[in-house]
Amino acid sequence: MGAINLQEQFGKRYRVVLEESWQHEPEGSKEAEKPWSMEMRGRRGFVYPGGDYLVANTETYPAMRALQKMGLELMRHGQNEACFRFEPAQMDAVAKVLGLRKRRQMTPEQLEMLAKGGRRFHFKPVGAALDA
Repeated sequence: MGAINLQEQFGKRYRVVLEESWQHEPEGSKEAEKPWSMEMRGRRGFVYPGGDYLVANTETYPAMRALQKMGLELMRHGQNEACFRFEPAQMDAVAKVLGLRKRRQMTPEQLEMLAKGGRRFHFKPVGAALDA
């Protein structure tokens, strides 16, 4: 059973990062373990894969209450944190509660303006400065 690939399913809407320990995985198993090492961070918690389901982890009491009211299954409840199990279809509601970071959505006009504004800062070939 493999993990849900967060980048493939939610990467267009939310920022997906690799957990910090992923870089220390052995080279042979690194790509196979990659989906298990993805997470989406937010202001009030984060989401990571748990197999064919997702896990929401939070340390704030208001977020814990909101996730419980949504009817998510409580997996673990520690002194300062709680983990909830949920289905991928519930991602938008959970993301709102946890304040997950969204990817920047830009229109083609905005992308063109950025490209045009950055042209004068592009590097010139090394020999060009000597010829002038």
